[in-house]
Amino acid sequence: MSRDISASNHLSVARAFKPLVFVIIVIGILCATVSPASAHAALVSTNPANESVLDQSPPTIDVTFTQGARLSQGHIELFDSEGKRIVAASNTDAPSNVLQVLPPKLKKGTYLVTWSVVSGDSHPIHGTFSFTVNAAPEKNFTTKPEIAKIIDGPRDFREVQVIATTLRFLIFVSIVLVIALVAMGTYLSKRPFPRSLNVIKYLTLIVFSLASFLAIGVQAVLVAPYSLSKVFEYSLWKEVLSTRFAVVQLGRIGLCAALFVSWRYFKERLQKICLIVLAITVAITPALIGHASDGKYVLVAFVNDVLHVFAASTWLGCLLLLPFMLRNYEECLPILKRFSRLAPACAIVIALTGVFAWWRQIGSYNISTATWFGQLINIKILLFTATLAMAWFSRQYSKKLLYGGDQKESKSKLIRLMYIESALLCVAIALSSIAVNAIPGRIAYSAPVIRKLSAQSVNIEITVEPAKAGPVIIHVFVYEKNGLPKQIEDTNLAKSSIRAIWTNLEGKFKPINVPMRFEGLNHFSSAGATIPAPGKWTFSVEIDVDRSTKTKAETTINFR
Repeated sequence: MSRDISASNHLSVARAFKPLVFVIIVIGILCATVSPASAHAALVSTNPANESVLDQSPPTIDVTFTQGARLSQGHIELFDSEGKRIVAASNTDAPSNVLQVLPPKLKKGTYLVTWSVVSGDSHPIHGTFSFTVNAAPEKNFTTKPEIAKIIDGPRDFREVQVIATTLRFLIFVSIVLVIALVAMGTYLSKRPFPRSLNVIKYLTLIVFSLASFLAIGVQAVLVAPYSLSKVFEYSLWKEVLSTRFAVVQLGRIGLCAALFVSWRYFKERLQKICLIVLAITVAITPALIGHASDGKYVLVAFVNDVLHVFAASTWLGCLLLLPFMLRNYEECLPILKRFSRLAPACAIVIALTGVFAWWRQIGSYNISTATWFGQLINIKILLFTATLAMAWFSRQYSKKLLYGGDQKESKSKLIRLMYIESALLCVAIALSSIAVNAIPGRIAYSAPVIRKLSAQSVNIEITVEPAKAGPVIIHVFVYEKNGLPKQIEDTNLAKSSIRAIWTNLEGKFKPINVPMRFEGLNHFSSAGATIPAPGKWTFSVEIDVDRSTKTKAETTINFR
């Protein structure tokens, strides 16, 4: 008897995986030509450095991002001390990870630079910095009303960010419902939908289309950044329509139209094939403008992300829709039986693809707890675990409903548990709406720290990589005040031209002398240095600029 039950269970799981095998084959075909985007952009440095003092007008203004980042959009705006905008031409020949403009010759005074970019994976980031030319820096420069207004951006900019996140949430929920409706109509149900599900079906297509359309305008406003009142301004739309983000959103609108036609006019087998292909294509769209399209192992990550979205949408969406079927539909028991076979398969796919995505984007417990992205994913994992626990109880009531017992009570409790599971997974979708715009954990955790300091007669640039406890690589560059490399004459074999020390601000460790070697011209690098523990450490350098001049500088870095 136990052998028969075991064989029956194996057969059920095998049947549940049949539609997933077809899904995998179609996904493989559709993803074969996917071209990888570059890494998610994270700020590395600005030139001039923030609050630096220059002897003369800078030839260029640069904002440099992590190596490998590709900027699909970017803006740099330059303002004088009165808040008046200064026109600067963009340099289109700059490297792919550098945003650069060529300003006119600047008069003495303090200037503000605002920058905003969209990385290759369609995520916008912003920032500001200031510098002074041939004068003493203005006191309280950033608190001047005309400057503070520029730094803070439009008054409703935070509202724009909230609207962008809300639109992402609506798009993700629409994706979930579209895929679940297709799964419900092609696999779980053998009869036409009841009126309530038809209303949900067409309402989902409307919300999906409108949210995708509005997301284009909101993205344009986010990148600039401008007030929400300009969300439909033609000049902004013209700029953003050529980007990957806009193309994907327009593609989603086209998919909604194709889904409507398929549901409305196609018959039986043709409708089933078209709906499955369209649902898989819908599942591909998040990967096109998400973290799966950048970094390492792009093709594997891309397919992994599509499978994750498809399985999660099938499971969550069916949980949202099943109560309508169980209450109003004559065929509820066969549907419940098929879903009981499908749900475990989806949960396994979600778990396996989630583990790969976690390893690729986070990779360690320390990164998961130290970065905002990692913390969001940790909460999602807890929600998924709680949902699995609820699913176990749901399965028990499903068995009672299918194989005997108090049917009325079992159905009531099953529906209640489905609502709880759906609520937990909806929170997970909300977290995904936030996490999709955050810098992946590995990039945020390992990004180098670059500090540009103004010393007595020179400027000093210090690079520390990575900013976490353990072995670190240090580079020190010396520049003239006009930005040209400063020639260092390091010819004294008995005494180095540079002395460097790490000091722990909490006083838990003795100061650590850092051996540095001269690399030529204006460059020194560490021969080997280790930060023994996380915390705030001050890096101090003393450099013999020439035989008669010494200069000192220091900066504090928070090591994870």
